[in-house]
Amino acid sequence: MSLEKEKVQKIASLSRLNLSGDTLDHMTQELNKIMDWIEALSKIDTEGVEPLRNVTKTHLELREDTVTSMNQREDILSNTSHAVQGFFSVPKVVD
Repeated sequence: MSLEKEKVQKIASLSRLNLSGDTLDHMTQELNKIMDWIEALSKIDTEGVEPLRNVTKTHLELREDTVTSMNQREDILSNTSHAVQGFFSVPKVVD
């Protein structure tokens, strides 16, 4: 599959990119290289290939879930200058 300049210009316009001149030519060449690579990948026979779930053969070490310290609210809230009724208070960011 090959993309023409007009198609790349349309894609750029939809993406709110202003491409012109040499930049448009360069982008057209680069996108065509990417499309050729994708086409080459699609020709590879992957029948019977297991999906890759992890690139390394590691597993996470699990630890026992135990409570170590309780009732530290005052110690934790001492790190902020804005605590209201036992909770962190932050400025409103959405109207």
